[in-house]
Amino acid sequence: MSLLAAAPLLQSLAFWLAAIMTGLTAVRSVLLTRLASRQLEPQRRWQTDTARAATRHATVPMHWSFAALVIGAALPKRALLLAAT
Repeated sequence: MSLLAAAPLLQSLAFWLAAIMTGLTAVRSVLLTRLASRQLEPQRRWQTDTARAATRHATVPMHWSFAALVIGAALPKRALLLAAT
């Protein structure tokens, strides 16, 4: 399989990865919001180190989805440039 023929496949895989990671981010965000709402003082809960770590942990899939979208958008152009040389 040539690089030019593999580009659409890799692009679609990157977009599927982005869609899955976006779904994971949404689920983790909802779970985190539910956890915070069960606390006695939800406003003060966000000031704890545990809550801040949980927020970072919940948004990691979002970073992966951004990376997958950028790679998926740039991949076909890069493959065409490589195929032309």
